[in-house]
Amino acid sequence: MYKGKQLGFIALIILLIGNFAGGASFAGIASAADRTAVNGLPLGSTVTLAGGPDRNALAELEDAYRQPSGIVQLKDGSILIADTANHAIRRIADGQSQIFAGASLSNKRDENGLPAGALLDGQAKLAFFNQPAGLAVNAAGDVFVADAGNNAIRKIDKSGNVTTVAGSGVQGFKNGKGEAASFSHPQDVAIAADGTLYVADTLNHVIRRISPQGEVTTIGAASTRAVEPRSGVAVPAGSYKNGSLAEAQFNEPSGLELDEQGNLYVSDSGNQAIRYINFVKGSVTTAAGAEPAYAQGALYADYGFADGAAAAARFHSPRGLAWSKEQGLIIADALNHAIRKLKDGKVTTLAGALNGEGSFSDGIESEARLNTPSDVTVTQSGKLLIADTNNAAIRQWTGYTPPAAWKKGNIAVAYGEKLLASDVAPLVKQGRVMLPVRAVGELLGFTLAQADNGRIQLKKDSRTIYLTPGNRNVVIETTGSAKRTLTADVAPYVLKGHVIAPLRLLAEILGKDVQWAGSDKLVIIRDLKHAAVSGTAAADAKRTDPSSARLMEITALRGESKVSFGGALTVDAYVGMKLGEGAVLETGPKATAQLRTLDKGDEIAVGSGTVLVATELRGTEGILITRLNVVAGHIYPHVADLTHSADRFEVQTGQMTNSVRGTQFMTSVDPLTGQTKLVVVSGKVAVSNGNGNTEQSGPPTYIYPSQQITLDKDEDEPLDLSVNFINVEDLVRMASPDVLAEILRNKAEIDKENEAYLEGLKKQAGSPKDPTIPDWLTQEMLDKLQNNFEQLIGNIAKDALAKNKISKEELIKLIEEANKKPGSDGKKLDLDSVKPLDPSAGLDPRLEAERQSKLKELQEEKKAKLEEEQKRLEQLQAQLGSKLNQLEEQRKKQEEANKRALEELKKKAEEDLLRQLNDKLQEEFRKAQQQAELEKKMQQNGYIVTSASPPVWAPPTTPVFTPPPTSTPEPPATPKVEIHYSDDAATEIRAGHNNYFQSLYFGTEHIDLNTEVQVKVTLEKDGQPVTGIPVKFNESMVESNSEGSFILRKSSDENYKLGELQASEDALINYRSTLKDAGQYTEKTELLNVAGADPVVLGSFTRTLTVTPNATFVFDYGHVEFYQNVEELWKFQSNAYGLAEDAQVGYRITWTGPDNEPVTGQVMRLFIRPHDSEADVDAIVMETNNEGSALLQLSSTGAGTAGKWDLAGGGIDISLTSTLAVEGSYQMTVQLVQLGDNMDIGEPMSWSFLVNPTS
Repeated sequence: MYKGKQLGFIALIILLIGNFAGGASFAGIASAADRTAVNGLPLGSTVTLAGGPDRNALAELEDAYRQPSGIVQLKDGSILIADTANHAIRRIADGQSQIFAGASLSNKRDENGLPAGALLDGQAKLAFFNQPAGLAVNAAGDVFVADAGNNAIRKIDKSGNVTTVAGSGVQGFKNGKGEAASFSHPQDVAIAADGTLYVADTLNHVIRRISPQGEVTTIGAASTRAVEPRSGVAVPAGSYKNGSLAEAQFNEPSGLELDEQGNLYVSDSGNQAIRYINFVKGSVTTAAGAEPAYAQGALYADYGFADGAAAAARFHSPRGLAWSKEQGLIIADALNHAIRKLKDGKVTTLAGALNGEGSFSDGIESEARLNTPSDVTVTQSGKLLIADTNNAAIRQWTGYTPPAAWKKGNIAVAYGEKLLASDVAPLVKQGRVMLPVRAVGELLGFTLAQADNGRIQLKKDSRTIYLTPGNRNVVIETTGSAKRTLTADVAPYVLKGHVIAPLRLLAEILGKDVQWAGSDKLVIIRDLKHAAVSGTAAADAKRTDPSSARLMEITALRGESKVSFGGALTVDAYVGMKLGEGAVLETGPKATAQLRTLDKGDEIAVGSGTVLVATELRGTEGILITRLNVVAGHIYPHVADLTHSADRFEVQTGQMTNSVRGTQFMTSVDPLTGQTKLVVVSGKVAVSNGNGNTEQSGPPTYIYPSQQITLDKDEDEPLDLSVNFINVEDLVRMASPDVLAEILRNKAEIDKENEAYLEGLKKQAGSPKDPTIPDWLTQEMLDKLQNNFEQLIGNIAKDALAKNKISKEELIKLIEEANKKPGSDGKKLDLDSVKPLDPSAGLDPRLEAERQSKLKELQEEKKAKLEEEQKRLEQLQAQLGSKLNQLEEQRKKQEEANKRALEELKKKAEEDLLRQLNDKLQEEFRKAQQQAELEKKMQQNGYIVTSASPPVWAPPTTPVFTPPPTSTPEPPATPKVEIHYSDDAATEIRAGHNNYFQSLYFGTEHIDLNTEVQVKVTLEKDGQPVTGIPVKFNESMVESNSEGSFILRKSSDENYKLGELQASEDALINYRSTLKDAGQYTEKTELLNVAGADPVVLGSFTRTLTVTPNATFVFDYGHVEFYQNVEELWKFQSNAYGLAEDAQVGYRITWTGPDNEPVTGQVMRLFIRPHDSEADVDAIVMETNNEGSALLQLSSTGAGTAGKWDLAGGGIDISLTSTLAVEGSYQMTVQLVQLGDNMDIGEPMSWSFLVNPTS
């Protein structure tokens, strides 16, 4: 040990584990030109130059970006950005952002409150664009713009004048010159040295060439492929073919870049490939990407995420491209949220998550995250600029550069611009690099000292780290946090007066990233923005794969809405449409939609004028992730309870990220002001700034029922000051009638959720253990909250009636519907007994004065901003003068012309599709087409079309639903069937015996109540029928057949009458069974009319059941008295269900003693036997760690799997003996653990007992 030794004689050395044979190390092979991290990404860092979802970094910039999708650098070093959804071109110079061209932000907004595009040439600041996308600059400094929404190519010359090079604003496909030529949503442009301009004519699925004289010609053959995304609807789609310039085919080409030979790379987005046009050979080939494969009815080829050989690489909607001689081709792989590189026939990833996760975060390569990067460019200094579209940001990636003083030679250590200075040089011994920790600590700002008991102490600010030679445990103490202990692979040891310790562990403790550049012999230490991520420990996450994709379904529609599937094409939304990751739903000004996740059943009501992006919909290692981005408008999600689940449901609204654990709330973004708002109706929502990373934005703020939070786009005040009492009038004004109706329908569930939440608050009020429970939550405050919870829905209903958002007749129906739901007894809605809400409930009284002062200040600021905006609008209108009327007239003509062009395109797609079908299929298509048109007409005329009751087309005549001028007609009476499940009819089930039980009844309209009916239930697991399971029903047993189905009847020889199954608590159908296998089950319940010869389905309902592994314990309480310093016995039986037979399992046993402290160093002897066995077995001796826990691995008994121990059958008995030295209250907790994944199975079992003093 170290007693008596001077610290000055000890040099602490860290180990950098690696194998130097062949130049490789734990961080991988690296070179000065291409240094890579342990996860394979090149060393580099990403920062945000402008914009961002939180907009908090915009203090010095003019405004926020909306979906920037084009970027280029000018000769003077400034940057131009196509700010697509703002219909403007911006310029960033000297850290300032300003409008370079485009006047839409100063003009009036569209019906949804978003900036409106138009086509108008003239001086740059007075010209108009419509969804400008790709940019290119020629040698003279002229800027060319792919003006996608105007179907035109524009030019901004050096003097600032905007002209139209080709295209008339109307969609089409014609060669020619100037306005005679036509395009369809061009996404990118590239300019050759001779002045030839190349255009990615995206929705025409070809490349266009504009000569220096302005003549437009075509490269590639037009596609004749058409798909049927739903029965009766044909949509034009791109194709794939290599070959000559005349015969090659593309699918939504969206990015272009010329290489140094003057040949053209093409991002063939819909084919998930990079194509290469060799003008010398006159050929088109595939430069990277697998051979496209199309699913039935798919617009786009299957996607993926894989690096490697070019022919095997996988992409997901690749878009913008950049070329440099040193780096090769840089690719913005948009829906993989990554930047990729193609060089020397190999594809690698430069930046972004390796698992395809889309979010927002700056930092080094292991931390930086992007969200739909759409374009890239390489600057004159070699930096990479990224148009990060759905993060509304301009990002910059810079490769790592060693300190200027570094010279290649001996092993060196770099941190920032510093090199390690030490009298003890780094050493290599047995393949390990050893570094002096005193010098490293000083380099990183830590001080080194000797502590007690021979320990070495490293200290910086509030953190102290203790290492002890010979002991693998490293202790970390941080002020205000619990002490942590980490265990190293290698224990520190003394070698010739130096203490040796593992670098990997120490780097993680110090919150640093450490990489090894082998060919440079350079150890690189860098700061991490998010201490939870360590570059040395970062694992290469699993790649995105279509098999992990999840889906949402549109279950109801009113009005006209559009959907895009991650590409440029938008199609009409329809009921039953499936939306995956990357899909965008846009509801019209009078439209609403209802969405449902297919696996979880989460429901999202989407209001009018909303733009909703499905940023993430995937399952990763059993965790279901839903991340939605509300660009504009409002949504009302109703989310399944995630309190005990690792699943994630997040909603991004501008500067707010809302992390949901099971609740009902409404969130909105005002597209005019950028203001974001969250209103909580039930449950609790955690709100964070930006992407929700607490390392950047601090801990989340919790919003409770009857509260709201409002943030402005440039607000940087603490979040808790923005929390306020719910403004019911504001909520009703903002919400669509269908969203308000959804809130009222869910009253019973809202009441139940809030009642449970309130009970939890009452139990935990005053407890210091839960940081989410404020200390000011007194009994008086709880009473106020209870009043607000009970009265909230009534107040919303009254205000909706007062504001004519819902008619009196409709409100009466909604109240009756809500009051009939199970669980509404005793809490029925009665407008005559509604009490006002208490505005002080749930708000910290200590902050109220500050909050009100801030609110007044914000109101004054908003007033000033609106006045300033009005002045700017008036100035622009004065400058435009008579052109304003011309602009509006031209816009209307352009819209009408484009409608006609779309009808022609639709007709052509139908013709192309019908040519592929035989006579029978053509007839089926036309019938389905009439049904689709009927549904669309009903939606356009203000009716709600749902998946449960779609209108039915009946030849030969179809009624036209045109409302008279003064009244709204009723829709045709169609049969309607609804299913109602009781509260205990769970969809999340623990594996085990009799775990699957359902209680339900039916509600119907326009069906004879004397109709004879049966109920058919079909169960599938992973697409296969669940056969032979016994089901107990009405005191009898039925069994699922070979199709996984079983029939429920009143008795074995009698069917039900429909009236017997109507909305009554006495009419519940109850059945019970056992689902022992974990996984996802599909339960389909059908109500069958069996009056005729063949059963007819009146209505069907499908739900997803999730069965998770479970553990059960039975303690033997025969021995309940325990004494101090006496060896005592504890016995319990354990079973487990839903685990794979080969699952390796163990038990975590945790002891807590007096004063709730962990019992450390407690020695136990354990005896493991099959249940009820008396066989002699050897004892397993274990000792608890610093947390009072010990992990018993069943493999130590010789048989460690769930199957070998028959845990799903008889199970095992565990006997435990130990001696406790201190009297007092104890608790022993036993948790079954699946090893490898270190996943807890089921709920733990706890045994509380008292240790008496020995007399």
